[in-house]
Amino acid sequence: GRIDPLGALQNLSTGSNVRPPTDVHSQVELLRGLSGGEAFGKATINLVGATQEFIFEAYRLNVRATYKLIVDGNLVASNASASFGSLKFAFSNAQGSLAGPLNPVTRIRRVELRDSLDRLALQGEFDIDTTSPFPRAFEKEARLASTGAFEQAGGRATIRVESIREDFRRESLLVSAEGLISDISYRVVVDGVVVETVMARFGFVRAHFTSDDSSGQLLPLLLRPVVNIKRIEVQDARSGQAVLVGNFPLNPM
Repeated sequence: GRIDPLGALQNLSTGSNVRPPTDVHSQVELLRGLSGGEAFGKATINLVGATQEFIFEAYRLNVRATYKLIVDGNLVASNASASFGSLKFAFSNAQGSLAGPLNPVTRIRRVELRDSLDRLALQGEFDIDTTSPFPRAFEKEARLASTGAFEQAGGRATIRVESIREDFRRESLLVSAEGLISDISYRVVVDGVVVETVMARFGFVRAHFTSDDSSGQLLPLLLRPVVNIKRIEVQDARSGQAVLVGNFPLNPM
């Protein structure tokens, strides 16, 4: 049958299988420690309104070992059995108050999973800067909220840093928005600097910048390192009015 292009574009960010934009979404892939073996995992921070969430997931652990979770030097969980080779810790203030080291979740910097002998299995850093060693991938997200000009509009901006090779990292910035007026040009403004002008197709705009130009849109040098980006605006190019705005958390988060 005939494909509905408007529906297809809308489903990219509003379909039932896609996570809706959060106020803050930050995720880091974990690095192995000396006792990590073949283990891998990720740690995730989400903030939606007043709801805070911290999730730590680990896989391919030693099934005979027990583990403890340490956040910024503080023990937050212990004697956890990986009987099936995996562990998942989920903390949220939706179920009650968060422990001190986890509140607020946006201030979490370092996470560690250690075994009962205190040997490091997995580790991750949310506090990333230009001098810190990056894990395999680091990501954070900001929700783009309507300023009121187009109440139906919304979107998200995502910053990502990936270690493609030991000596090569790819930085990227992805901005997407929907609910805009079709066939109108919009400006993507990053920290007060116009970096792209795009035409809305079926009310949707998307700009994907990468440091190696793999996306076809080269990340401007003035935006690097991307982890220092603070504010994103989508402006109506006709009037210069901001229709969507979003702010990334400062570093450290």
